[in-house]
Amino acid sequence: MWGVFLGCETCASCGWVTDPAGLYRWRGDGSKGDNAQSATGSTARALAWHKRAVMSVLSFAKRTGLYPIVDLDALAGRDPLVFAQTLLDTVPLFALQLRAKSATSAQILALAEALSERCERAGTVFVLNDRPDLALLADVRAVHVGQDDLSIAQTRLVSGGRMVGHSTHTLAQARESLVAGPDYVALGPVFATRSKHNPDAVVSQQDLCAAVALCEAHKTPLVAIGGITLARVSMLFSMGIRTVAVIHALTQHASDPVALGHAARALYEALTAEPRE
Repeated sequence: MWGVFLGCETCASCGWVTDPAGLYRWRGDGSKGDNAQSATGSTARALAWHKRAVMSVLSFAKRTGLYPIVDLDALAGRDPLVFAQTLLDTVPLFALQLRAKSATSAQILALAEALSERCERAGTVFVLNDRPDLALLADVRAVHVGQDDLSIAQTRLVSGGRMVGHSTHTLAQARESLVAGPDYVALGPVFATRSKHNPDAVVSQQDLCAAVALCEAHKTPLVAIGGITLARVSMLFSMGIRTVAVIHALTQHASDPVALGHAARALYEALTAEPRE
């Protein structure tokens, strides 16, 4: 389901402008200067794709809530498709991400295609972690990258204009990320986490509150991540957090679909403060 492609003079979120002749031009340093290069071929197509994506019903705009990460390592051999489908059938999701650090490119591509199809049917944005090249091949809606990956602009180009989520670990990184115009900013860890071998320092509550205000000013969704459990969601909610990414809080129930559904519903209700029937 795509929205209408509307032309504009500037696209703050992706770094492109249109000149008086209607040609797309890249603002290399964030301004429309002499170093701008005319966009042709794949770059123009990437811009067009991104504009359609952010105007689509399936965009991150105005979405909040639960953001499960289908982490193959955390699932430890349990079926990721069954896990994902249980979540998609239980509650509305902000998005669903595939994280497959140990899988081959071929395995990631096949799984991304399968998960993307399920997300489309459920009206959920599917996000592929780390691999903008495979996001393009699998024709998914979004890709997530970290501090050591390609820049947001490069990721959009390689992925053909897909929406981009960006990991940050400090308030300074979040501020810098917002300048580059991601479709959402992930900040964490907000608590100690077991999902990474060498996690970054826990983000302070003061910096988290500042990040909430900063993202609201930029009209960009903020996703809290790292060590989040049901017992901790209420504190995050009181700080203005409305979207959380979780791994262990859900994968620990992967062997029991009923328990998984209960856990997802409880997290969703804590985030929305709206109990579901």
